[in-house]
Amino acid sequence: VADIVTISLVDPNSLAVAESKTGALMIDGNLSVTFTTITSGSSYYIKVNHRNSIETWSANPVLFNGPTSYDWTTAPTQAYGLNLTEVEPNIFAIYSGDIADANLGVGYQDGVIESTDYSEMENAVTQITVGYVPQDITGDGVVESTDYSIMENAVTAIVFSIHP
Repeated sequence: VADIVTISLVDPNSLAVAESKTGALMIDGNLSVTFTTITSGSSYYIKVNHRNSIETWSANPVLFNGPTSYDWTTAPTQAYGLNLTEVEPNIFAIYSGDIADANLGVGYQDGVIESTDYSEMENAVTQITVGYVPQDITGDGVVESTDYSIMENAVTAIVFSIHP
């Protein structure tokens, strides 16, 4: 297990959350959750929330008619507003770095990776913070320069959550 992620299915008409499940994101990038209250044959946006990543939505509603899979890694067009970053040639991922809200602090996300997140990351790097904390973007258990460089790139790109 690499981390914990919350997946929500959102009604495309009302934009109300139909159902949410929290699941274990595996090291290979796979995650499996079972939705129990949605209507089979209906389409929903897929919304992903994670402790230090920007909230990301599927580009379009996805038809749920039995077991359904969605691969975020194949193209930026998989996310609403093309809101993915290329981490390797032709491999895409959700942006990381939304770790703080200007008013509420670390652990509260505000949907944008900006100077507040950057400052909180800087503080954590200086203190050599360890453990399962929002500032640990790489997930290796320690906040250090690798986390800092990911944050720096996201802040420079002015990344924010894009959704309907």
